[in-house]
Amino acid sequence: MAYVPLFTETQTTFPPSLRLGTEFETLNSKVPSRINREYTNATQQAYDIGNIAAATGITHPQSLVNLSHDPMAASMVRSMDLVPKDNSRSVRPDPYKKFEEQGLSSDYRHALGTSAFKDSIIDWAASNLGMNKNSGILNAIGSGVAKGATIFEEGKDALSRLKEYSKMHPYDGIQDYDSSYEKEGLTLSEILAQPKEDFTANWFAADQIPFGTSPVKKMEMIDAYRKYGPQLYMRQLQNKKKQNFQDIVRREEAAAAAEKARLERLERLGRDKDRGGFDPSGPTQKSIRRRREDKSGRGHIGGFTDPGKGSYGPHKADGGLINFYRYGGFI
Repeated sequence: MAYVPLFTETQTTFPPSLRLGTEFETLNSKVPSRINREYTNATQQAYDIGNIAAATGITHPQSLVNLSHDPMAASMVRSMDLVPKDNSRSVRPDPYKKFEEQGLSSDYRHALGTSAFKDSIIDWAASNLGMNKNSGILNAIGSGVAKGATIFEEGKDALSRLKEYSKMHPYDGIQDYDSSYEKEGLTLSEILAQPKEDFTANWFAADQIPFGTSPVKKMEMIDAYRKYGPQLYMRQLQNKKKQNFQDIVRREEAAAAAEKARLERLERLGRDKDRGGFDPSGPTQKSIRRRREDKSGRGHIGGFTDPGKGSYGPHKADGGLINFYRYGGFI
């Protein structure tokens, strides 16, 4: 089994020289990593999706995935200024806004990125150990590595936030403020709002999202987790999946009923034609008149004809009741 590198590696090779009798030349060559390439592409998509969601206010997973694949469309949507601007006076001064939570767009970005990292660990281990990528052992390994990375990264972010706030309030420190600072200062929980938010999304991805889950499904999971919590989000996803399935069944039943009605209508038209019903392709009044024989001897075809003396009809021939009123009297 060939070794599959996790990252792009530089390997030393010793190709023979072109001239005989000379020493071997040492060459350094880079061996690209499929796993690293896929991870880089996935994290770039996570970054793009998070930025698009934050700039446009769009949160529909499939729409965000489509926009992440179409930079021109994403740029056009950004220029539409879909996110309403808050012109109201903020309760807190502007310097504190950078400590606030970023919302669902941040959850998308972090969950997708952490899930991609977990998938790369599982992919690397499975490719080199010959194991099933969906095995529980590899899921536990990938989850553990992703959780360790989450603790490390978000721990650094928390310390960075504390240092940043201490520069804004060098004498206050991290403490509960009395009434004189309530309107200006932040509590410890507010200072660490973003690291906590990111930690929750990353931990969820490491713990709950299985290997190979599509980006759309990942976003649906983190959105449901954010709305319904750890106890109810899976039930809500199952209900939505069931509802989607029922919608598909209803659409297919409606299409089948429409097709059945169309076939029955065609069958009725065929039966009516066989019984002598109106046939648009049959003879018309004009064609019938054109084929009538002219008995008047005048060469006129069609219309009223004079069949001649002795024939029945409204014409100038002897016979019939006209003889009783000839020349204005009764004869």
